[in-house]
This record gives sequence, structure tokens and C-alpha cells, in this order.
Amino acid sequence: YWHDFNDFQFQLITHQ
Repeated sequence: YWHDFNDFQFQLITHQ
């Protein structure tokens, strides 16, 4: 689940 959370944040940052 930690990896999933990291991926989510990463996508959010890259989405900007």
C-alpha cells in the first residue's frame, strides 16, 4: 500500500 501511495503522490506532482 505504501508503494501505491507513493505512486499517487508522484502522479499528482507530475500532473502539474
